[in-house]
Order: sequence, then C-alpha cells, then structure tokens
Amino acid sequence: MRGREAFESTGRSWPCGTPEQATDPGLMLGEAGIGYHYLRLASPETPSVLLPRLALTPPSAQATAGVEQLREQHVASYFGRTLAILHLLHLELPPVAAEHAEAQRSAASDVTACFDSIQRRIAGESSVSLRSLIEDAFRLERERYELTWEIGDFTEELLGDLQRPEGVEIRWQETPVRLSRWASVVEVAWDWDEWLASPESDRPTRPNAGPVHFLLYRTGNQVHIRRLSWFAAAVLGSLRTPALVDRIAAQVEALMTSSNDRAALAQRIVEQLQHAYRVHVVELASQ
Repeated sequence: MRGREAFESTGRSWPCGTPEQATDPGLMLGEAGIGYHYLRLASPETPSVLLPRLALTPPSAQATAGVEQLREQHVASYFGRTLAILHLLHLELPPVAAEHAEAQRSAASDVTACFDSIQRRIAGESSVSLRSLIEDAFRLERERYELTWEIGDFTEELLGDLQRPEGVEIRWQETPVRLSRWASVVEVAWDWDEWLASPESDRPTRPNAGPVHFLLYRTGNQVHIRRLSWFAAAVLGSLRTPALVDRIAAQVEALMTSSNDRAALAQRIVEQLQHAYRVHVVELASQ
C-alpha cells in the first residue's frame, strides 16, 4: 500500500498517465482508473469493466421470431424472386430456420445455404421440363449472386477509373468497346416478373414466353438488376467481345423487322454506348 502512503495519506495528487502527470479524473489514464485498480486488488470478485460478462438468458419468443424474420428478409434480398416463383409453382424449399441450422453445421451463411438448397432442388428434379423451368426462374438471381461473390479488392478498379478517359474524349465510331467485366446481360426464356405481378385470379399456370433480357452491373459493392428493352439488349449483348459501332449496327439491324437508315441507327447506338459508359457498364477494349 505504498501508493496510499505516498499520496493519499500525504494529500499529494496521484500521478496520472497524462503529460506531466497532471490530475485526470478519467478511467483509462486518471484517478478513476487508479481507484478501480485498488478496488480489484481489495476485492478480486469485482467484475472487469473492460471485459463485461453478459448474463446468458434464453431469448424470448418475440426476440426469436424477430431474428427469424431478419434472416428471412436477408435471404429474400438475394433470392426472394426465385423463392416466390417456387412457392407459386408449389415447389417449396425447407424454411429459413432449417437452412440456418444446416448453415451452422457447415459454417456457411444463410444465403449460401439457401443457394445450395435451390441448386439441390434443381438437380433433384426428375422432370426435364420442370427442371428447365426452375433453372430459368433461378438464372437471374444465381448470376447476381455469383457476381456478388466476385466483389473483393477495389484497388484495380480504382486505378482503372483514374486512367479512364471522359466520354466526350472518345471517338465512338473508331473505338472498339466491350461489356465491362463487372456487367453481364442475362437472358431468360420466360417473363417471370409479369407472371409474379399478375393478380392471383388471373395468373396463368405458366408465364408468357420470352425471351426477356436483364442487365446485371456492379457499382461499388452493390450488384443491380435492370430489365432491358430489346434494343439495349441487342446492343449490349453484342459486346461480349470487343466490337466497333459498325459491327454492332450490323448485328442490331439483322434483328430488326424493318429497314432503317444505317447512319441514324449508328447514332442511336453511340448514344446507348455513351450512357452505358457513364455507369461503367461498357469499357474501352484497350482498358
């Protein structure tokens, strides 16, 4: 107890861990911490304020239900569309709670467990036509999930942005472009969104045939889905390999039912490319 004899008994200030040992009432560097140190010396059962011990009481039914709801919402943010389609097709998966138990056993996340569950459901379907239907329903969210998993170090992307020319500096007619590595055009055979949005009383047994095209693209750590018009799908779909505007125009023109002025079509394509370039959906082939 030499500290007490040297300071408390003599009326001197306790030296604190501050510049020039100035008096400080704080816990980490000051007198509160000194007092707490002696308190734990005198009474070792005094709990640590730096390592609190929580009383482990069973969660209430309301809390458990809230956690399950959050799990379901999190999984639905990835695969809600697919799960809704499977439900309407009367092809149910195990509930999220069961998937969570499986995820804990395999050290996987709820989202990964749901993804694996859908994959198993597809692989286990004996009907070829029904398996093809489920695969088509799952394709969009499956590709978004896989693109999300590719998100990692942004260093290369940031350095590329610093070297990226402004759109007004590009001679679009002479510069080959391609779809960005962080974007893809997804084609599905059936119009599932229209089918999901239709009133239950008027919903047909199967959705209308497509094809329907979607754009998947990443901004930061988010992967977005956008439904495409046939023209945008034709332009962006032709960019899986580097292409000039003339080649894109020839491919788009082949899909059109009526003849068009090639110069006007090329200008429309350039406008589409400029917009896609601004949101990082296309990039220069030299990048």
